[in-house]
Parts: sequence; structure tokens; C-alpha cells
Amino acid sequence: MKIKYLIIVPVSILALGCSEQSVEQSEEPAMEESGDHDEETVEETQEDTDPRIESIDMKVAAINNRHDWDDGLLFEVHESTEGGEVMMYFDGEQVAYIEAHHFGEMGQVWNKYYLEEEKLIFVKESDISYSHPFYAEDELGTPEIDTMNNYSYFENDVLFRRIEDGDCGAPFADDYKLAEQERILKQLDKLMVNLEK
Repeated sequence: MKIKYLIIVPVSILALGCSEQSVEQSEEPAMEESGDHDEETVEETQEDTDPRIESIDMKVAAINNRHDWDDGLLFEVHESTEGGEVMMYFDGEQVAYIEAHHFGEMGQVWNKYYLEEEKLIFVKESDISYSHPFYAEDELGTPEIDTMNNYSYFENDVLFRRIEDGDCGAPFADDYKLAEQERILKQLDKLMVNLEK
């Protein structure tokens, strides 16, 4: 008889300890409990709620869903070991979307440029790497594939937000963003030269 009471009491305590109130309290982030907010976290949150980002995301989604392009231009590029191709899509006479795909022995780079009224608004850069070349598949098996994506938001050709896979979420230094802005705009200019050919 004593054994039954011993089993009932611990089960009752366990049931009371897992009430909704205690579960809700445990789900609160530790930072909120301690009141410890650093400046970088606040800045990052402000960037994430920037209305320009939401507006650009909507424009990018509209471009991605578009299937009735006025015209398209495909050309080959030879900037990597295995070559590549660039496809430009037009809205009227203006370039609205560019896909640049560069192939290599150990991977590929696939960049997507989104433009509005001939101004860059967004870039998605995908760096896809292989653990070994595909031609060694018979000896080494199917290669492992790793993809890193970087996202850049622009306004009037100025990079105002950069998101990189694997970063810690802290805002990037201004000099880093400026260097990335220059690199991306230089790549875009190099692609646009093909229109003159």
C-alpha cells in the first residue's frame, strides 16, 4: 500500500511542474530575462525591419514569378576553367534580370542580378563547391556539394544590406560593405559590356 502512494506523489508533482505557465516562462529568451541588450542586436533588428528590404523582396519575387519576358539574350563567357553562360532578360528595352553561371572543375558560381530602371536592387551569389571533380566520380564516389549564398540589397547603386551564409548576424563594417559594393558593381558592368557586342 505504501508503494502506491510513493508512485502517485511523484507523478502529481511532475504534472504540476509542467503546467502551461511554467512552459511559457521557459520559452522566453534568456536575454529578455536578464534585460541584457547590446547595441549590435538592436541595430541588426532595425536593419531587418527596414521597409526597403521588404519592398525589394517583393520586387524580386515578382521578377522570379515572371514568365512573359519581352526578350532574352544568352551568351557564353570564358572566365572560369569550364566556361559559363549569361542570360539577360529585358523589360521593354531595359535589362531587368541577369543570371551569370560560371562552371569550374571544383564547383560553380551562380549569380543573379535584379535591376529596376537600370539600377541594381538585389544580388544573390551562390558559390557551389564540390569535394572533388565530377570526372573522379568512378574512383572517389559522388562528390559532396556545399553551397554558400550571399544576398546584397542596393539602393541607387549603394549596398545598404549584406547577408552572408554562416555569418554571426552582426552588421558588417562600412569599409567591407564598400569593397563588396565595388566588387559587385564591377562584375555587373563587366556583364553589361556584352550588350554592346
